[in-house]
Formats: sequence, C-alpha cells, structure tokens
Amino acid sequence: MKNIYYTPATLISDVMKDNFRRQDSLDLLGITPGYNNCSSVKEVCDAQGVDCDFFLYVTNVYTFEDYDLESNISGVYPLESAIDYITRAHDFFLRLHVNDIRQNFEKVLPALDEEAKDIAAELLERMFDQFREHIDDINRIFDQHRQSPVSVNSVQVVRIFGQEREISATLDALILHLSEQILPDEFKDAAEHQVCYLFQFLRKDMILHEMIKNATLKRLIG
Repeated sequence: MKNIYYTPATLISDVMKDNFRRQDSLDLLGITPGYNNCSSVKEVCDAQGVDCDFFLYVTNVYTFEDYDLESNISGVYPLESAIDYITRAHDFFLRLHVNDIRQNFEKVLPALDEEAKDIAAELLERMFDQFREHIDDINRIFDQHRQSPVSVNSVQVVRIFGQEREISATLDALILHLSEQILPDEFKDAAEHQVCYLFQFLRKDMILHEMIKNATLKRLIG
C-alpha cells in the first residue's frame, strides 16, 4: 500500500510525531517550539519563515522509504534553503554528534578484548577524519556558490561522491566488526545494545542525508 506523503495541509503535530527520533534534524530546518499543534505545515512554515516546499521535501525523504526522490528534486524549493540546511546539519554533527557517538562508543569497549578495541577505535577515528574532510570540501563548494552563484565544477562533486563511498565503507566495517565481537545474546547490558543500534541508525541517516545533499550538489552543477 502506497504511503500518503506529507502535504502543506498536513498537521505539523503529525510530522513531529512520526519523526520524534529525528527531532534534532527537524530543528535544523528552522522550526522552533511554540507552534500550535493544530496548525498545518504551511501555516507553521509561513509563520516561522521556513520554505514549506523544502520542509516537506526533507521530512518526506526521512519518513517514507518509497518516497520518489527523483520526481521531487525539480527545484521547486530555493537552493539556498537546501544549502543552509546542509550547512547547519554538518555544523551540528561536528559540534555535538561526534562527541555523543564517541561517549556512547566508550560504553561498549569493556565488552571487547584489547585487539578488538584498537581496531574499533581506529575505524571510528578514521570515519570522523573522513567526515571532517568531506564536510570541509562541501563547505568550500557552498562558499564558492555564495560568492559567485555559477555552476560548480563537476570534478569537485565527483570527489564528494567518492568521499561518501569511503565514509560508508568505514562505517560498514565498524558495524561488521562490532557485530562479530558482540553477538546480541552476549550483550552484558542495555548500553552495548544501544551502541550497536546507534551505528545502524547513523548508517540509515547517512543514506537519507546523502540523498538530500547529492540532489543539491547536482543542482549546483547546473
């Protein structure tokens, strides 16, 4: 059965209820607390100066697996809305999410032997280093566009896509390593289960974020 996607008339409370686990991501869209739960998405977006088309684009991507991305990137939303959102998301990841992941990761270390700890720690730090380089390169592209809104060099975008594959490979290797070292029936406490789930959730969120980011970069190529 096909999902009924969010529209401007959808109640904002329904969107937030479906996405409670990604509240931080939705906050980055510019919607702040204090709205009337009985208000529609369009009413809240208009009141808070948020582009409604882009809000719906992001929330539909994150919520519905069968959302047809390709038919919804035709550029109906302002490009600057996407650039601002992606920039804020990257800043949030570097300032808060990295430390949160590292602190949760430390909870699972007691379940690993010394060699397994070293491998896991190396993979985690490699992924963070790859993320930082990736984000720096994207920010440079966005800065170039802001200074001179012309088409971006496609070579730069191809480099970005290559970095995404490297980050995904590192994260997959980390998830595989942890799953081999800590089987579900060997969890000593809820913390270990939470950490393994955290990386799986991060993997899914990365894929969704890449869909939005790559659609934006393709528009920059012209």
